[in-house]
Amino acid sequence: KTTEAVQSQMDELKTKYSHQNHSLLEIIHSSLNVELVNGILIGIGKAIASSKGIVAEKDTKTNAKELSKRKIKHSLSDNDVQEFLEVHGDKTSIIGKMSFTVTEFAPQIFKSIRDSDGLMVDEILSSLSLQHNRQAIFSAEESQGKSGSFFFFSENGRYLIKTINDEEKSVLLNQLLPDYSSHLFNTNDSLIAFIYGVYQISIDGMKALSVILMQNTIQYQKPEEILGGGSSGIHPYQEKLLKVFDLKGSTVQRKAKGDDIKASTALKDLDFVAQGIDLDLSDEQKDRLARCIYHDAKLLEKHGLMDYSLLLAIVERVPSKKKRAGDGTAKLVAEESNEEEDGDIVDAGRRADLEKGPMKFFVGLAKLAMKRKSRNMIISRSGKYVYHIGIIDYLQWFNKFKYIESKYKSIVYFKNAKFVSAVDPVSYSNRFINFMWKVVLDFKYA
Repeated sequence: KTTEAVQSQMDELKTKYSHQNHSLLEIIHSSLNVELVNGILIGIGKAIASSKGIVAEKDTKTNAKELSKRKIKHSLSDNDVQEFLEVHGDKTSIIGKMSFTVTEFAPQIFKSIRDSDGLMVDEILSSLSLQHNRQAIFSAEESQGKSGSFFFFSENGRYLIKTINDEEKSVLLNQLLPDYSSHLFNTNDSLIAFIYGVYQISIDGMKALSVILMQNTIQYQKPEEILGGGSSGIHPYQEKLLKVFDLKGSTVQRKAKGDDIKASTALKDLDFVAQGIDLDLSDEQKDRLARCIYHDAKLLEKHGLMDYSLLLAIVERVPSKKKRAGDGTAKLVAEESNEEEDGDIVDAGRRADLEKGPMKFFVGLAKLAMKRKSRNMIISRSGKYVYHIGIIDYLQWFNKFKYIESKYKSIVYFKNAKFVSAVDPVSYSNRFINFMWKVVLDFKYA
C-alpha cells in the first residue's frame, strides 16, 4: 500500500510538471521540423553575429542578477528569410509567413564564456550556417532524446543545440549562472560542458521554445578541419570510436538495454564495471581529472542540482600513411606534431618558425581549437587512445518530483537505496565523486 501511495503521488506530480502547450515541441518532432531547425540556426546565428558589438562581462558576482536578466530580441530580416527560401523554396508555413523572433538571454555573460573558450564569431557562424549543415538539418528529426528533448549537432560536430524546459532555464539563468561563469573563468580547468548561449524561439500564437547552444565534448575531427587545410591535408592518424559511457555513480538499473549495442551506444555504470575498463592514464592526469570532478560536482551540489553524468568516449588512434600535403601550415603541423597534454600541437622548436609570416593566423586558429578540445580531451600514456570526458545534463534541480522519485525508489530498492539515481544533491555529488575517483580513475588519494 505504501508503494502504491508513493506511485500515485509521483504520477500526480509528473502530470503537474509536464502540463504545458507543446506547440513548438510538436512541430520540432513533425514533418515541419526541418523548417523550424533552419529558423533556429538562422536566429542563433543572428544573435551570435550581433555579439561583436556587445561588451563582455566577467564580473558576474558584482551585478549577477542584473546581467542574468538582460536579454536582446532578434527578428528575422528579409535577408534572413531569403536565405531560408534558397533552401526550401516558397512553400514554407512558418518562416516568412509568421513573426519569428529569437530572444537571447544574459548576452554579456555568455559572450564572456565564448571568448574565454577561444571561440571566434566567424567560426561559430560557419559551423551553424545552413550551407554547412544541410545533411544534419534533414536528419534532425532523428535526434530526439529519451526525455523528449530535442538535440541538433552541427555537421562538423563542434556544437550542440538542445531544448530545455522552463525549470531548467530558470535554474540556469536565475540560480546557477553567476557561480557557473565565475567557476569557468577562475578555475580555467573544468570538465563541465560549456553552455555558450540561451535562446527563446517565438512564433506568433505558439508557446515559445527554449534552447541552449553547447559545446560538444566528444570531438575527434580530422586535422585539416582544425587547421583549415582542406581535403588535401595530411592525416597523422585516424580515429575510431570504441565505446561511450554515461556514468552517474549509480548502480541500480544502470545497464544499457537491447542487443543492438554499437560503438556510439551510451553504455552505463554497470557496463563499465562489468567490462573492467582500465584507463591508460598517468598519475598526473588522474590527479587533474580528480580535482576537476570534485570542484565541478561541489558547484552543482551547492545549487541543488543532481542527475548529471560524466560522459566518457574512448577513441583509438591508428597511425595513417602520409599521402600528400595541403598548405604549408597543415604540412608542417601534421608532419611534426608533438601533441602535449596542455593542448599545444607543435613542439617548441617548430613553433617559433610556424608563428612567423603568413602562417601565423592558421597556427593561431589551430592552437585555439586544440586548447578548447584539450580541456575535455586526454591522450593516453601510450598515445594509442584519446579519452573525451565531460560533465553533461547538469540542469536538473532536486524538485518535488525528484524528491518523490527518490522516496519511491528507496522503497522499491530498499537494500540498494543509496545507489538509485535519484538522491538528494549532497548524496549525489559525494557518490558521483567517489565512483569516478575509485572506479573510473582508480585514483589513489590520501
